[in-house]
Amino acid sequence: MPGNRIILVDDEPFITTTLAARFRKAGHDVTVACNGADAFDLAVQNPPDVLITDYQMPVLSGYEMSVKLKADPRTANVPLLMLTARGHHLSAEQLALTNIKVLFPKPFSALELLAKVNEICVAKAAA
Repeated sequence: MPGNRIILVDDEPFITTTLAARFRKAGHDVTVACNGADAFDLAVQNPPDVLITDYQMPVLSGYEMSVKLKADPRTANVPLLMLTARGHHLSAEQLALTNIKVLFPKPFSALELLAKVNEICVAKAAA
């Protein structure tokens, strides 16, 4: 569903540049952050339709940010997609503290990530 607001956060510029270009080409409005603390602040100021985050980042990890977002009433319902190092796993108990919908191990398919963003946005709009 084009036109949705996405916050994309990763400390690897190649990933944010590549994904932001792909999502913008698909018609989405993308804001980029390079750490979890900046992404949290952006999300609280203007909650996105979807937030895509890396797990390992400086200042505030993607997981720590995800827990903070769910705990804050302004962002409690923002769905997240998390990019992780290969083999990284979050337990059911850890996931329950977040709104992480899917873990995408690196390397990942940008097309699959875009498809999941579109799926989440369509479901959110229908709700």
